Amino acid sequence: MSNNKLYVGNLNYSTTKEDLMTLCSQFGPVVEIKHFENKGFAFVEFENEEAAEQAKAALDHQEFMGRNLRVDEAQPPQKREGGSRGGWGRGGERGNDRGNDRNWGNDRGGNDRNWGNNRGGNDSNWGNDRNGNRGGNDRGCY
Repeated sequence: MSNNKLYVGNLNYSTTKEDLMTLCSQFGPVVEIKHFENKGFAFVEFENEEAAEQAKAALDHQEFMGRNLRVDEAQPPQKREGGSRGGWGRGGERGNDRGNDRNWGNDRGGNDRNWGNNRGGNDSNWGNDRNGNRGGNDRGCY
């Protein structure tokens, strides 16, 4: 092992920083614990590399508070690439907007709110009505 920091994962969500201190300090002096509550993991920094190695060997895959721990050498944070995070409606058009305030489809009828593919001039179209119907058709809402 090349450092004295460990990743401790698969923690019970009710695990506290004090629980981790009690668990880890039996292998050597603990410098710092970064506990991510309600995330199920923590980073534990030992005073020396030997204590970290002993803790890893003893605790990996061991049961603690009803869960089998996952203990490994902590890795440095990886640089994240920029760009879009993806997802619906993030940073761009939601459809083929032709100048309407809220266009969620392909509006060509001058509608204020188009949630489908309206081409008939309705104020609120929630389906794929191309004949100007207001949704009372027997095709249902598409």
